[in-house]
Amino acid sequence: MNDVYVVLKLVSGETLMSVLGAEDENFVQLNNPLVIKSVPSLADGREHLAAAPFCPFTEDSEFILDKRDVMFIKNLAEPFIKTYIRLTESEEDERPEREAEDDGSYRFIMDGNDTIN
Repeated sequence: MNDVYVVLKLVSGETLMSVLGAEDENFVQLNNPLVIKSVPSLADGREHLAAAPFCPFTEDSEFILDKRDVMFIKNLAEPFIKTYIRLTESEEDERPEREAEDDGSYRFIMDGNDTIN
């Protein structure tokens, strides 16, 4: 597997996890990007991460962004790669049971994430 998994911060403030596709001086191609949101949990007083498709209104999985709209691109940390792969498995594959949030995102908890609000 030669996929390069990255995290991006957009000038809009959104944070994305994605597989990096083609890249040149002006543009970057993202495959299966997910928007990552921090969600406070009143139940346990912790902060959780939620992931949702970058653009849920299309079945396309490839997006080309102008680099002027990207603040940074960094390699995704190893523990998040496994989570990213699990969240982006194809519809035909069996997915682990998980409950969608009201906004269509999926909450996931990473080991060591003990942020308290």
